[in-house]
Amino acid sequence: MKRISAAILTLSMAVLVQNGVYAEEVKPVNAPLAGFTFEIPEKYQNLEGYIDFEGGGPVSMDNLGIVSTGIDYTAVTEDEEEEYSKYLEALENTPLEEEKLPEPPNERWGSFYEYGNLFFVYGIDGGRGEKELRAYIKEKKEIDDFSVFEEIGKEGDYTFFLIQFANSDDEEEEHHKAMGDLYDEYCDLRADKETFLSGLTLSEPKPMETAKVGQSVSFSTTDLQGNSLSSADVFAGHKITMVNLWATWCGPCKRELPELARMSKEFEDMGCQLIGICLDASKEGKTEQALSILADAGADYLNLVGTAEIEKLFPSVSIPATYFVDGNGCIVGEPVFGAYIEEYPKHLEEALAAVSK
Repeated sequence: MKRISAAILTLSMAVLVQNGVYAEEVKPVNAPLAGFTFEIPEKYQNLEGYIDFEGGGPVSMDNLGIVSTGIDYTAVTEDEEEEYSKYLEALENTPLEEEKLPEPPNERWGSFYEYGNLFFVYGIDGGRGEKELRAYIKEKKEIDDFSVFEEIGKEGDYTFFLIQFANSDDEEEEHHKAMGDLYDEYCDLRADKETFLSGLTLSEPKPMETAKVGQSVSFSTTDLQGNSLSSADVFAGHKITMVNLWATWCGPCKRELPELARMSKEFEDMGCQLIGICLDASKEGKTEQALSILADAGADYLNLVGTAEIEKLFPSVSIPATYFVDGNGCIVGEPVFGAYIEEYPKHLEEALAAVSK
């Protein structure tokens, strides 16, 4: 099973303490993009630990006709919530290249094992099933060991599966050490798939509205230095422009910036360019924060101020979101939602091939 560093995995939960479930958070979660409604079961209320959706959000979408959601358990009590939130914030503001990470205020939080997955729901379209989904998870997550892998229903063109990733003996030992007195609660929830399923209602996923291939985009804005620019100014003279939408509050967005900075130099040699659009840069104080973040990452490529007009032209279910645009300002190829840094060159090559026909 693939192992991720404690810093990276913990950072993925940066919004956990805002959206999770303690006693008062019992509203159902309706996620039409993922094809489900989740009524928080009574057993998940008034826990000692913390329940939240995987990564703090109710849906993950892939460009390959696959949707998923997961429920996490974290060994953080309600009394510890504020302290834990500050610790996560400190981690999020620590560049990944830093060898020394902030010291956790609680020794149990020094490892990502204070956090554990309970169950995942995956939907896969096109009449595909378990074989294709197992191959996808093995490739994307480098995981092929499961405690649960069961088909739980079909809705429209999608087949849904309940999945639980297996923990090795060593991992269970680490979870026990990191979770302390809350470990038994975690194990009890992992063993009770019936309770999880009791809160789940499936429906056919509704695809998100995205900019269509060939659609022309036109806008006016400024760069982060305050210089006025039009979309024609930005895209002209470049075979393909990779447009990366991000925000100052988005951990995954900020963590990929150093690699994007490196990638932007390679794009220039290909007659292409990479630009950023900071979606919250128009808010008070955010332009300065965005410039500081970019400087720390060594990202000196063009960055624009996001507007409501731009957000309509480049809709996204999550950020970072990345679109590819030709020199005439037309969308080329499919967008990428999420920090899939390894996929960007492939999508750029496909976009270049499309405009060369």
